[in-house]
Amino acid sequence: LSTGKELKSKDIYSDFGSILDMLGSGAFTKINDASDEGIEAFIKEYKANMVYNIYPDAYFTADALVIVVDDTLAEYSIFLDKVNGFMAVSPTK
Repeated sequence: LSTGKELKSKDIYSDFGSILDMLGSGAFTKINDASDEGIEAFIKEYKANMVYNIYPDAYFTADALVIVVDDTLAEYSIFLDKVNGFMAVSPTK
């Protein structure tokens, strides 16, 4: 990540299903005021899309992974130390 190379989402995750499970269980923190409506459908859609290497928009901060929920543009954050076990690439690995 320090090289400035752009990564593809399919190369970042080793177990995105577990990250979606954490999102559904409330382990993530909502970081903007967009609606929570449709989060279950979002999770279901991306669990199905993993087969095709399709992932939602996401980005890293210095210490967190942030996932953007498509329709509402809600952003959910989780500390990297909680998800590094499910990541192939992370700023703290």
